[in-house]
Amino acid sequence: MTEIVLKAVRKFDIEMDQFHNDSTSITFYGNYEDANGEDQRGKSTLNITHGHNKDHRPDLKQLVFDLTVSSDGAIPIHYKNYDGNRTDDTTHIDTWDTLRKIKGDTEFIYVADSKLCVTETMKHIDKEGGFFITILPKTRSEEKWFRDHVAENKVSWDEICKVQNPRDKKGQTITWKMVESPICSKEGFRIVWAWNSKKEEIDQNRRQKRIDKSILELEELQKRLESKRCCLKTKQAVSQEVETIIEATGTKRWIDVEIDEISKISYKQEKRGRPTKDTKYVANTKVQYQVKWKINDVNVKTDARSDGMFPLITNCKEMTHGEILEKYKYQPKIEKRHEQLKTVYGVAPIFLKNITRIEALLFIYFVAHLVQSLIEREIRINMKKSGMESIPIYPEKRQCASPTTDRVLGLFDDMKCQHLTNDGTLVKTFNPKLNDIQITILDLLNMPHSTYSQYY
Repeated sequence: MTEIVLKAVRKFDIEMDQFHNDSTSITFYGNYEDANGEDQRGKSTLNITHGHNKDHRPDLKQLVFDLTVSSDGAIPIHYKNYDGNRTDDTTHIDTWDTLRKIKGDTEFIYVADSKLCVTETMKHIDKEGGFFITILPKTRSEEKWFRDHVAENKVSWDEICKVQNPRDKKGQTITWKMVESPICSKEGFRIVWAWNSKKEEIDQNRRQKRIDKSILELEELQKRLESKRCCLKTKQAVSQEVETIIEATGTKRWIDVEIDEISKISYKQEKRGRPTKDTKYVANTKVQYQVKWKINDVNVKTDARSDGMFPLITNCKEMTHGEILEKYKYQPKIEKRHEQLKTVYGVAPIFLKNITRIEALLFIYFVAHLVQSLIEREIRINMKKSGMESIPIYPEKRQCASPTTDRVLGLFDDMKCQHLTNDGTLVKTFNPKLNDIQITILDLLNMPHSTYSQYY
């Protein structure tokens, strides 16, 4: 793997100053009892087992596929498979050390999700002279402190940029702002907060939907309590039902709920029969429960002040806020590589049963990943050099600004070479004829036309 990657780096002049890491799960259907991590042929193997399945299939076993890409075209630089129950926070030191060996020094920035924010990991990278950028998890006290600080104090945000929403090119632009936290992390690293106008809108809508859902379920609970067939006979049972609703919707801070007891007295004859003036009646007291809710406006307004915010933690002391944001915003590119692995190239289901063959197959997928990303990078770079904003490779000759390898290879699916023979003797060869878009693609890839147009 290292040899192939280094040759690709030298051949295509790939920049190695910034790496992005993320993992995904590869799901397996079956028991795979022999894939238990025992040594085979003198080497340790992987353990296909249950873990935190990112395909939302906790009932199935898995392996963890850890991938690192460059910030220069999201080119795969390193991958490693881990046991299915391996957590991401335990892989970063191993990955960073390997990247240092591949590059030959520590002069690169390592970007990953919040699982990188582990004291041991961050201190290891910083101590060895490396650099990192990651998300500060919500479980950290520094995160809660700043949100409380924003709710009670005025914060001076610096506007970084305004960009057009790629999904709504005619709509309003998205504004990005950033500010340095007054406090460092407990490890002494910088915490920089980013604010996004689109994320603010999303946070507001998400909170309102959760409140609406909680109110709807509370109203349905009240209807059940008013029914004669309601099985919730005690206040404790009603309280438990309310708590379940509030926890499921995550609205404990925003909705205050009270449970009132209402006693209703009814009278019934002491004995059966037609009532007379001497009939005695017995009082029967029945307790009903009423659920009352009220929105906590104070907490809603307090939380609304921190909508659209998220914190980044880094040891890059000299880097500006804009540079930190720009480097972190490339992180979603690696998600595209995982999506291609699972959908376009269909890594699962894997029909092999021998774990060593599975490991070999996943290596082949990594090589395919590397090749297809290099094709995309080469085309897009040369399109930019040629001043081409897009090329008509979609059906009905629709334009495409960012060609993918899958679409590019599909343009050559109908290439045919025909041979005319007479009694086994070749009479004539009809070479394929390239159309205009195929010629354009080959030119962008610096490939000779004869590769497809001439039979050898």
